[in-house]
Amino acid sequence: MRLIIIVLICFYIQNLSAQKNIPTTDQFIITGNIVMEKTITISDLNKYPSFKIKKFRIINHAGEKKEWLKKCKGVKLRDVLTTVELDANHPKQYSEYYFVLIASDGYKVTYSWNEIFNQKSGENIYVLTEKDEITISNMAGKIILVNPNDVHTGRRYIKGLSTIEVKKG
Repeated sequence: MRLIIIVLICFYIQNLSAQKNIPTTDQFIITGNIVMEKTITISDLNKYPSFKIKKFRIINHAGEKKEWLKKCKGVKLRDVLTTVELDANHPKQYSEYYFVLIASDGYKVTYSWNEIFNQKSGENIYVLTEKDEITISNMAGKIILVNPNDVHTGRRYIKGLSTIEVKKG
């Protein structure tokens, strides 16, 4: 019994540290059900229009208040995704598509095409270019995705974005 408890404690500690040590990313790839795969670098992100984001708090799944994000700027995910062409035969098929955003540590978040392109909430999904007056090139985690309008903002707070998989349901 003592051995089982020790193993469980070690497993918990290992998982706890894995969540804090997310590998940083300098680029992410958009792949999947699209006409041509695309890589987006930090330099590419700096070419998109940047928007000020009002301060908001990261709140985890349990409703616990974590860090404040202040003085942030970001590029709309929608603007980035409009640069890739879905492999759809007709625009009516767009509603069948969804995006799986994957962090460098394997954490995944999913958005539907309609959620990003057909709802007001899609206007407020950002790839940060500045956080607490620190530019993307110097930020920990570098490519970070946020949705300040979520109730539990931590659920879709991605540090180290590495891949966006476009899928068709």
